[in-house]
Amino acid sequence: MPREEMKRPLIRGRGVGSRSLEALISDPATPVVGVLGTGDFSRSLSGRLVASGYQVVVGSRSPKRSRALFPEEAEVTSQKEAASQAGVVFVALFPEHYSTLAGLRQVLAGKVLVDVSNAVQVNLCRTSHAEQLADMFPESHVVKGFNTVSAWALQTGPRDGNRQVMLCGDSAEAKAVVGGLCRALGFAPVDTGLLAAQALDLENLPLRLFPSWRVPVLSTLGLFVVFYLYNFLRDVLHPFVALGRAPAFYKLPVETVNATLPAVALVTLASVYAPGSLAAGLQLSRGTKYARFPSWLDRWMGRRKQLGLCSFACAAIHAVYSLCLPMRRSARYKMLNDAFKQ
Repeated sequence: MPREEMKRPLIRGRGVGSRSLEALISDPATPVVGVLGTGDFSRSLSGRLVASGYQVVVGSRSPKRSRALFPEEAEVTSQKEAASQAGVVFVALFPEHYSTLAGLRQVLAGKVLVDVSNAVQVNLCRTSHAEQLADMFPESHVVKGFNTVSAWALQTGPRDGNRQVMLCGDSAEAKAVVGGLCRALGFAPVDTGLLAAQALDLENLPLRLFPSWRVPVLSTLGLFVVFYLYNFLRDVLHPFVALGRAPAFYKLPVETVNATLPAVALVTLASVYAPGSLAAGLQLSRGTKYARFPSWLDRWMGRRKQLGLCSFACAAIHAVYSLCLPMRRSARYKMLNDAFKQ
């Protein structure tokens, strides 16, 4: 987003809490944004909203004590007052404190509620926090979002973090409103579907370690096992059983591994470039580049970076093993034995 557009004030007035969602979409410069909660995420989000030109109203149970924690441009007031003024309300509370908002059901009716909470443990609950919030406020439009964005990314901007903001909700109009707010903050909204289908996955997503590495790592390990068994049968077991040579099991930890690694690296590297070629051929056959790829090809292309890093790791380990080959005791013994025979 241009710097001039970031500084341009987007709010010209208040009193939009009773407006319809269609009005918010047609005129995205009017909503007052509310934030319920005073934690680290609330402070970072409020600062980012103020820097983007929005008028921010923070709802707190102790406004006087919390006022010094927020920017001067943000108004810190009670939760009921903040909910009544804002058209879009971020619920930045711990899920166990959602019950304290029960008295705001009538005030929040017809408004967009953005749930930013995350799960404490993967698959701990069968129902997402966003669905619980939607059950508490059936007259409101709940959107799950911003839970994959850290407070640090909100402070420093999307240049130092991921630009994507995953959204899900049952109201297309509410997601459009939150998506426009994401773009105003410099992020890229991604609509992932309905609450019942995606909210729980989005809440578990920050707890998953390297979620897109599972398939590349498993495929690389599978290739390593296949090529290792092939080299073992060819270089160790076949000469010993069929040709009657002396057992060469000393090759297993170094030479067999070293012969396996480059094959795995080359095949993995080929799998990096293969989906691009398939995608280009598919576009040529269709005669357009705007049609969606099949889901399996789309997932394959999305993991090319991980596959490339796995290929590089195999090549790097192969280089280290190659340097270690002359330093083995068996290699030195073989050299001395050959010299003695000569």
